[in-house]
Amino acid sequence: MIDVAVLGCGRIARDFHIPSILSIEDARIVALCDTSRISLDRASKLYPKADLFESPDALLGSELADVVDICTPGFTHHSLATKALETGHHVIVEKPVALSLNDTLKIDAAMRKAGRQVCVVQSLRFHDNVRQFMRGLNSKQLGNVAKFSGIHHGRNMHNEASWVHDENLSGGLVYEIAIHLIDLMAVLLGKPREIVGINVHYHPDLRLITGIETMVRFGQGRMGYLDLAQDATLHSAIFTQASVYCTGADAFLKFGPDYLRISSGQVDPLQETVSETRRLVNFGFNVASRRYRSSRINPHRAIIHGFFRSLTSQSEPPVPLDSVFDTMTLADLLWNEAKKRTLEVAQ
Repeated sequence: MIDVAVLGCGRIARDFHIPSILSIEDARIVALCDTSRISLDRASKLYPKADLFESPDALLGSELADVVDICTPGFTHHSLATKALETGHHVIVEKPVALSLNDTLKIDAAMRKAGRQVCVVQSLRFHDNVRQFMRGLNSKQLGNVAKFSGIHHGRNMHNEASWVHDENLSGGLVYEIAIHLIDLMAVLLGKPREIVGINVHYHPDLRLITGIETMVRFGQGRMGYLDLAQDATLHSAIFTQASVYCTGADAFLKFGPDYLRISSGQVDPLQETVSETRRLVNFGFNVASRRYRSSRINPHRAIIHGFFRSLTSQSEPPVPLDSVFDTMTLADLLWNEAKKRTLEVAQ
């Protein structure tokens, strides 16, 4: 039996992590921790048997758990993951793993020194359409990826937690809001080489970067395009989608509900209609059968279940720490250039 402590008991823990852990036969939650008593009490209703802690240091020093599941705000992940490793715990950590590649490498060093495992919850990798696409890519049916174009328009900023509004603390649009799409781009294109062009939207009243449009060059002549935004208008659409252009066929992905269309040659309008109809039918079925809400946690469940299997089988985690190095390199590149452009405009 693997004993788990959940560190951070907000919505992401209550709606995604705790239900996923409770569905694992050979794992049990022994401790819950949050500095907010309200969040702690809400989480304890899901699993009343767990010991409760209001101090991360007290939890990590308790020696109750084998695994620490970190669901706190992203800017705390580097410090908490490092402490958890130093106190002998395996770690599963929500996105972003840290707010820089440098801090990610420090976690990696602590992991290697402790002889423990770290798994990162980059859950977009485990959406059904991405997994289906990756199977086609790995089987060479689609050829090689040549170009990636992604759009992420995030939630309304006025409804976010207060710490999100301080982008120097939270990591803002790049690390906190759009890291999933950035991760998918890095998974498919590898380590970025340079920013070819970038346009930044800065909201002076909110003191936030609310939009980034950029073009990034990768190795072997591959190109990546991103349109990232967080809504500050109270009425902007919320969606994530990606187009992946390969040498054998092209793939078009949408999320929430998931959608995948593979095309080659002349695009057939009938093909588009059939794909969209299938997406709507599946969505309607899930809503009617009350599966939609539960299916939302499937990517998290796949990663969390896979991580615990990796611990018992001594195999690689589903999202190993080194698999996000390119992600963090890309995030650093985007954020540093965006902040630089913001300063230039301000001057």
